[in-house]
Amino acid sequence: MKLSYYHSSEHAPLEDRANLGLEEVPRLLKRLERVGARAEFVDTADLAEEKLFDIYCRHAVVPSVWNRYAIRQVFGTRRRGGTFFGRGVPALVVLANGDKSPVDVYPHLEGEHIVTIRDFLASFLKEPARYLRQHEPGKGSLSLDKIEQLQLLRKEIFGDEVLSGDSAKIIRRVRESR
Repeated sequence: MKLSYYHSSEHAPLEDRANLGLEEVPRLLKRLERVGARAEFVDTADLAEEKLFDIYCRHAVVPSVWNRYAIRQVFGTRRRGGTFFGRGVPALVVLANGDKSPVDVYPHLEGEHIVTIRDFLASFLKEPARYLRQHEPGKGSLSLDKIEQLQLLRKEIFGDEVLSGDSAKIIRRVRESR
């Protein structure tokens, strides 16, 4: 299991409840490494917006759909999902299946409650064996093959067009391609 922490050394986190407890995240990630999780710190300051949006789509949208929780307005706005991913709102992506399948992303919205990165890491530290077992290969996560199939389908429908995150536009284009 791998935990990828996307943050920016050049962009200050927004004052938002999704960012509560960010100052504790590096220390908590270091503690989790001692119990068997691997942590990766990814500085998004030098990443192009297109690359960062691609990471958002592959590593945040996929697990949010799979787990049925909201992230669009956590990492962006109603019109522009993912705008603040890894910059104004740091993100923690949980990867399983040989570190290839994104299975969870934090922060995210469950009902009206935001589950912050700190909330997740604190609960992980209370029961590390449970989380490590939960994210073993084959435990309900999307395989790399399935993600690649979804990316090919997206490319077939949209070509090389960079999607703005406008859900209505995406749904319209998918219906037109049928």
